[in-house]
Amino acid sequence: MGYRWGECAALKTLGRAHSYFGEYRLTLEAYAQARIIAQEIGEINMGIEIAAYLSQLYTLLGNPGLAGELLQTWVQNTQERLAVSTQFASLTAALLLNQFEGKLAQAYQAATQAWGLACETNNPRLRTQALVYLGHVQVSLQQIPDAADSYQLALTTEARAGLAQLALAQDNLAETQAWVEEILPNWAAHPHAGFNTPFFAYLTCYQVLAVNADPRAALLLQQSYDLLQQDAAALDDETRQRFLEEVPHPSRPGRSLYRDAGAGRQGDNTNFFSKCPFCLTGPF
Repeated sequence: MGYRWGECAALKTLGRAHSYFGEYRLTLEAYAQARIIAQEIGEINMGIEIAAYLSQLYTLLGNPGLAGELLQTWVQNTQERLAVSTQFASLTAALLLNQFEGKLAQAYQAATQAWGLACETNNPRLRTQALVYLGHVQVSLQQIPDAADSYQLALTTEARAGLAQLALAQDNLAETQAWVEEILPNWAAHPHAGFNTPFFAYLTCYQVLAVNADPRAALLLQQSYDLLQQDAAALDDETRQRFLEEVPHPSRPGRSLYRDAGAGRQGDNTNFFSKCPFCLTGPF
């Protein structure tokens, strides 16, 4: 039992590590193995937590149907005494799925519950993660001052990108450029910086640099394209297509983050992302 529990925990941690580097196929494989072991040894808490991580990932890969099925494991066990990590992972999965499907009231409820749980535990990692997710939902609901407060409290790479987008929507080019200058050095050490995928921040920075006629825009454009293709390459054909065409914009429900991203790139990568909904200017 002890050995099998340790193997399950190690595979769960391995899956998390793979996800931080955009290795989504390996993430899915590690989680699937861990979930099988959790079911075999009757480890309810860890099984629900792993199912929640899988649900999050399938939402981010554009498969809400499977994400919803996996989330039912948590829904059916809400009366169990679940670990904080399990509750938080499940709430995060619920808010991502609801946001994907445009159910903003439900997404906001899950986001506020996740924030409350993070505050109770006083876990810095959970607090910053909850704040970023809450900020995205608040933008979707046009709660712009509240979203700015959430992003300011988090101040991660993804939160800075959110603040840059808010400044850009207000035509404050100096402020938005300042946020980008804080983001860019982070990618030297970790090109995948971000809670979900890094492309929320990449597309924001590209948009800001392009609007400000910064010559680094072209280089960042190529870097973004290469990373996107790298992350998608190992996926099977169906999942890769979903990932590139159906991944939701974090604060614009119903809008794809990557659809048509490379449509204008044939022979001229300066048009890359030009049709991406995330790169459209104007109010949220």
